[in-house]
Amino acid sequence: MKFPWALRYTIPSVIFLLGSLLSASCFLFDRNMATGQLEMVINRHATFIGNQISGEAAHFLARNDFAGLRNQISALGADPILRTAVVLDDGQQILASSRYEFAGLPLARTPLAGAAAELSPWRHATTRFSDDRRSLLGIFPFFLPAKPNELVSSRTGYLLLDYDTAYPKGQITKAFLTRSTVSTLMLGLSCLVAWIFFHRVLNRRIAALVNAAQNLAAGHSATSPQLDGSDELAQLSATFDEMAGKITQTTTSLREANGRMQQEISERKFVEEALRNSERRFRSIWENSLEPMRLTDSKGTVLAVNPAYSSLIGLDRDEILQRPFTDAYPPELAEELFAKYQEAFAERKTRHDERRIQLRSGREIVLEASFSFIEMEGDRPLLLAIFRDVTEKKREEENRLAIERKLLDSQKLESLGVLAGGIAHDFNNLLAAILGNANLAQMQLPKTSVAAGYLKNVEKTALRAADLCRQMLAYSGKGRFTLHYLDLNEVVRETLELLEVSITKKAGLRVELRPGLPTVYADPAQIRQVIMNLVINASEAIGDKTGLIRIRTGVVHADAAYFQNTHMASDLPNGDYAFVEVMDTGCGMSAETQARIFEPFYTTKFTGRGLGLAAVLGIVRGHKGALKITSELGAGSTFKFVLPVATAPAPVRQLPNSAGTPGEWKDQGTVLVVDDDPTVRAVTARMVEACGFDVLQAVDGLHGVEVFSQKQNDIRAVVLDMTMPKLNGREALEEMRRLRPDIKVLLVSGFCEGFAHGGSERSNPTDFLQKPFKPEELRTKLRGILNTGQKLVASN
Repeated sequence: MKFPWALRYTIPSVIFLLGSLLSASCFLFDRNMATGQLEMVINRHATFIGNQISGEAAHFLARNDFAGLRNQISALGADPILRTAVVLDDGQQILASSRYEFAGLPLARTPLAGAAAELSPWRHATTRFSDDRRSLLGIFPFFLPAKPNELVSSRTGYLLLDYDTAYPKGQITKAFLTRSTVSTLMLGLSCLVAWIFFHRVLNRRIAALVNAAQNLAAGHSATSPQLDGSDELAQLSATFDEMAGKITQTTTSLREANGRMQQEISERKFVEEALRNSERRFRSIWENSLEPMRLTDSKGTVLAVNPAYSSLIGLDRDEILQRPFTDAYPPELAEELFAKYQEAFAERKTRHDERRIQLRSGREIVLEASFSFIEMEGDRPLLLAIFRDVTEKKREEENRLAIERKLLDSQKLESLGVLAGGIAHDFNNLLAAILGNANLAQMQLPKTSVAAGYLKNVEKTALRAADLCRQMLAYSGKGRFTLHYLDLNEVVRETLELLEVSITKKAGLRVELRPGLPTVYADPAQIRQVIMNLVINASEAIGDKTGLIRIRTGVVHADAAYFQNTHMASDLPNGDYAFVEVMDTGCGMSAETQARIFEPFYTTKFTGRGLGLAAVLGIVRGHKGALKITSELGAGSTFKFVLPVATAPAPVRQLPNSAGTPGEWKDQGTVLVVDDDPTVRAVTARMVEACGFDVLQAVDGLHGVEVFSQKQNDIRAVVLDMTMPKLNGREALEEMRRLRPDIKVLLVSGFCEGFAHGGSERSNPTDFLQKPFKPEELRTKLRGILNTGQKLVASN
């Protein structure tokens, strides 16, 4: 149908025009509101940042920390709308700026020169917009540090912040303009859709009637135009539907009669074919199934089995059918199995079972079985049993659980080792401060002073605490080792005299040393400690009873299977290992005790006396070895530790010859001390000063690199802590060596020397000193690296 031009275009045009005007009004209102809100937010932001940074600027200037002030102001450069931030003194000289080129210039030589007229010592913090409101200037006064003769500072510094407001306003205008444009386009599209719908609604109703009539003529009697309403077109549609319904009713009756006839024929053919297919599928599944299956009646007689069941029990089908199912099992199991079979028939429920069982052939397997009942029409129910041989699966599961238990034990010991090493390192820092202050105080007191004796007691106590820290480091595998090529037989012989007086008199000591034992690369003192601990534990296990302790050495070829039952360092290679074995006939240990013996300070005695076996395990693991334990409650224990056989001799390191007494040596120059612990840093600095040096101090690795870069030509040596924030000792040393490759560096740490070295050749220190240390030890190290250039080996 055609509509007049007025209805076709005028109404949509008016709607579109009104919508466009509304969108433009909303755009102008929203933009003005957002611009005003943005100015308020920027003003509030500038006021907050200015008050905060001006207070911090006064704090930095009071500490004379210009580096911290410059870093603080430079950080403001990350603000995208902040053009410039400067800190001025009372002479309008720029002390720090977010723009590098303004640093050190007078304010008059910068774009902010116009703000000079507004600076007043008594003026409060203020902000103002420019006349075109495209920028915001914030002025924040603060007190500069007081002069030496002033009680209260009379000088005023300023923080100036220059913000660019034009850019965010432009972004807001752009966003609102985009949104308004999209709204206008959507409004126009909506008007167009409304016009199309209005124009075509009557045409579609008439077209529906025409299509329905054509379909009815073609034989589609179920077609209906389905027009709603009360107009003439709707009445015509209702009359059409009534006529089509009568035609459809007649046609449907004829089709139903014909369909029933065809369905009866099809159903009979389908049932016959389904029965044949079902029989074929069941037989194929039964014969080809990999799961053993068996069908039995209420008396236990086997009615059917598949080939997998015959293969499982090792009998032919003819030997199984029509015989009791218990014939597949030994006679002693037949009565028990048949009783359970009758119990299952009485319950008539699906069951699942798993058990280890022996077959008639003598083979022992683990069977997983499912039992279900099949109701046969006119017959009693039959029992279908489906089996699965899970012997290998169970074995793998047991092996997996054993590996998981060993992994959990290893992770537990590793976690405890990390904890012990961390505590020992931090405690060594505390001891370094205590021992250093005590030594420095002793140096200032006359030997006849009463306080000198008290300080000597403090020194002894600190050294005893340091010994405990070394035990904890040994447990964590981070202990300090002095490695030599050793004959374990000689180590045992050297320890025998001490062992004989340390064990109970009721315990006999037998030593069996293998001749020609290969050498190992180890720390003799640590290995002696391991042997002493194991023998003393064996003696205490014997107690007041008469018993025997046997020490045996030898060589064993260890592989992955051998290491599986040991406590070892990670990823030990296969090969030959020399061992020391300590066996006793004492009380032995339960499984619960064996699970905890390597925990630090765990003991079965009334009170503990140290790390004990925990330290033993740490020492063995630190030497890339393994520890194997065999014990049974009431039957004694055997501890056996293995160490890798050495392959080649190691070079011998010698102490450099030096004349004179270390305590009398003094030198001059500048030494940089870098340590994040303020107490340790102060004590170390005083020790260095006692050697005649001038001392520079740095609070962390990054600060140390900055100080070194500024004074590198004056610094003769660096005393550098290993563990620090921002840059650790190795990273700081790397940076210093880039600036000056020949710098002498003494690295200090609570960990051992092996953990301090590492990385490239540039990151290796000139020498190493472990915390805590005495003044004379530090003096000896400094003398060695400055006078001889040779590396000293610290004694243990």
